[in-house]
Amino acid sequence: MPEINDNEVLIKIACVGICGSDVKLWSTGKCGFDVLTEPIVIGHEGAGTVVKVGSNVSTLSVGDRVAVEPTQPCRTCALCRAGRYNLCPSPHYCSSLGADGNLATYYKHVPDYCHKYPIALAMVASGKINVKPLVTHHFALEDTLKAYEVARQGAGIKVMIHVQPRDTNNKQKF
Repeated sequence: MPEINDNEVLIKIACVGICGSDVKLWSTGKCGFDVLTEPIVIGHEGAGTVVKVGSNVSTLSVGDRVAVEPTQPCRTCALCRAGRYNLCPSPHYCSSLGADGNLATYYKHVPDYCHKYPIALAMVASGKINVKPLVTHHFALEDTLKAYEVARQGAGIKVMIHVQPRDTNNKQKF
C-alpha cells in the first residue's frame, strides 16, 4: 500500500478507464516521447473512495468519492500561477515515466486534483468521465456531472457518450 505524505490522499480505486495511451504503453512499451525502461502501473482515468488523508489536507475527508484528474502541473510557472495549469509546459501525469498510474487497489494523489462527485453517480460512470478534457476546455466538473445526470435521466447514456466539448475558436469538424 502506498505511503502518503502530509499533502496527499490515499484512494481505494474502484474503477479505471483504459485509455489509448495505456494500450500503447502496454503493447509497445512506448507512447509519444515516453519509452519504458522499467515496469510501470498504467491507468489514469480512475475513481475511488478516499481512505486516508494527509494532515495538511482540508478539502477531502475519508469516505469521499472522487474522480482522479491525471495531470499534476508544476504549480510554479507563469501559466500555472495565472490559473491556466492545463497549459503548463512541465506537467507530470500518472501512468507516465516516473509516475505510476491508478490501475491498482490503492493510489495516492494530491487532493486538489481529486474531484468529489455525487453519491448518486455510479462509480463506473465517474471512471468514464475523463477530467482532463474538462479542464482543458474550462468546463466545470460539477456542470459536466449535471449534464451527465440529465443525459442519464433524459436522452440516455448513448447520447452523452457522443457529446464532445468543442472549442468555438477551432473550426475543425469532429
